[in-house]
Amino acid sequence: MEQGSLDIFQYGDYRTYLSDFYRREKTRAPGFSHRSFARRAGLASPNYLKLVIDGSRPVTEKNLSAFLRGLKLSGPQSEYFRILVSMKESRDDKEKVALLERLLKMRVRYSGDPLQLDKDRWEILRSWHHWAIREMVLLKDFQPDPTWIAVKLGRKITPAQAKESLEVLERLEFLRVDPESGRLRQSDPMITTSDEISNLIVRHIQRQFVELGLVSLFHDPVDVREISGVTLALRQDQIPVFKKMLKDFRRELNRQFSDSSETGADHVYHLETMFFPITKMGEREKQ
Repeated sequence: MEQGSLDIFQYGDYRTYLSDFYRREKTRAPGFSHRSFARRAGLASPNYLKLVIDGSRPVTEKNLSAFLRGLKLSGPQSEYFRILVSMKESRDDKEKVALLERLLKMRVRYSGDPLQLDKDRWEILRSWHHWAIREMVLLKDFQPDPTWIAVKLGRKITPAQAKESLEVLERLEFLRVDPESGRLRQSDPMITTSDEISNLIVRHIQRQFVELGLVSLFHDPVDVREISGVTLALRQDQIPVFKKMLKDFRRELNRQFSDSSETGADHVYHLETMFFPITKMGEREKQ
């Protein structure tokens, strides 16, 4: 691998890769500069690499080939870099998730180092039903039967998906068999991802739960759900206070109700609190 210790398959953000690439080249050859890269790549602007690293300019489809030439990437490495760029610049979350799947498959195939996020971890992070099934083991009538689970979830998933989910949850040790009772119990392993991948997955799974909430709004009776909201006019300095109150409220709910194994839970619920501006913000306010 010509890039030596700089393993592109460990990156989830192309700008981070470019920044590390530049630092590495500068260490190897102190005379290396942004202008040097531009000459090698065939870029008209001598400062373009710096502008991309700083976030002022994107790598466009027009100059992508030039960047690959400057980076000396070819084969799977060049394809991986292309996907990184497409994923970063895309404005469609569904497209981003599809591109992320391609990235992770390439990581599994080509990376020589242990991965932070292997196939199982990607699977459990990307789909809402894994988290629902993990919580279902606390139900007093829980049965580790895929058909029972699928029916209990309103047939939103198939028995085959339920079976695969149980297997993945056990392999990742989110669920363990209690040696005394023989029942499945929850556990909490650590899963780490890059910030870019983590943020994308969080948005993806939250979108799934919001869509489930919309289904509940129109199909579940009002006595088993609470979907409501309030519209407020706030000052800018009140927003952090409001967000902290929501976080504290969520933590307190989790602390008080998270252990239902001894009380015999009947159903699995999901709380999705949505707080967002409905008036347009200026650039200063966004920052």
